[in-house]
Amino acid sequence: MTQFNVKTFGAKGNGTADDAPAIQKALTAAREAGGGTVFVPGGIYNVGNLLKIYDHTTLELDKNALIRRQSDASVMIINGTNGQGGYLGSQDIEIIGGTWDANMKLNTISCTVIAIGHATNVRVRDTKVLNVYNWHGVELNGVNRGEVSRCLFSGFTLTRKWSEAIQLDIMISTDAFPWFGPYDNTYCRNILIEGCAFTSDWYRGIGSHSKAEDVYHAHVRIINNHFEYLAGSAIEAYRYRHVSIQGNTFSKVETGIHLRDSAYFSIGGNSIRYPEKDGILLTGSFGNSIVGNVVRGAGGAGIYVDANSERNNLLGNAFTDCANGGIVDRGSKTTRSGNRNR
Repeated sequence: MTQFNVKTFGAKGNGTADDAPAIQKALTAAREAGGGTVFVPGGIYNVGNLLKIYDHTTLELDKNALIRRQSDASVMIINGTNGQGGYLGSQDIEIIGGTWDANMKLNTISCTVIAIGHATNVRVRDTKVLNVYNWHGVELNGVNRGEVSRCLFSGFTLTRKWSEAIQLDIMISTDAFPWFGPYDNTYCRNILIEGCAFTSDWYRGIGSHSKAEDVYHAHVRIINNHFEYLAGSAIEAYRYRHVSIQGNTFSKVETGIHLRDSAYFSIGGNSIRYPEKDGILLTGSFGNSIVGNVVRGAGGAGIYVDANSERNNLLGNAFTDCANGGIVDRGSKTTRSGNRNR
């Protein structure tokens, strides 16, 4: 594929110039060529406006490249949609490498760094997302086949207690996704989040806080991530179906994994150390298998199942020094076997 170097289009990367117009020219040139790779060499690139990335385009930042927000825009980069709903608005978008700095001390305008909506085949990988004010590091809204891998999320300030570093959302309204529609209740499906780290003042690591009647995110894999020092639930799965949460590590978060109105999860091989509250919390959730997890030093229970949850399987989990015991089960038809409480 053709490569477009942003410096060819006038970008300076000197930490003082507004490089948004030059970077956008390169992204637009890739669109006009039918796709390509837009390359950002090492340097500090201030952007005084939002950027738009189009179909069949890779935006590749050198490992020493930093793009820094210097604007009132509520997003740093978004997909340029063709206006269609479902998963047809954009396709084949990749953002890799370097660092995105949302510059949270610049102003008090809520900001998301990377927002992609109504799209198919989206990948964000090997990048750092820093210093976000109030909203999200990456938002996937109505995305099919999305991946966020080997990314670092650090530095966050909030005025509300429900922001996630990575949010999976539903196309329900301008409140949920203010940049474009149509608002047709498209949900996220076939999503992989793997090998990421979440730390330093984020409220939640991965999750959602919006809903639409009879709509559920589906077929999500959350694998081998690390969460530490989060003020809320590390994973807040709200109205998800058919999800695998495997091999993650959690340290000093409020709650490790919270399932709300969710079903058909496989949760296994996770290590949750010193959560302020429960290690794993199920509220209104059913048909989940929670197998072979280790919870140590929970301020609440190792696993808490509320009265509105049913038909869950708790098998072979190990608990050490949990204040309220290994398992507190208020649900119905729970299967329990081989769990150990030290």
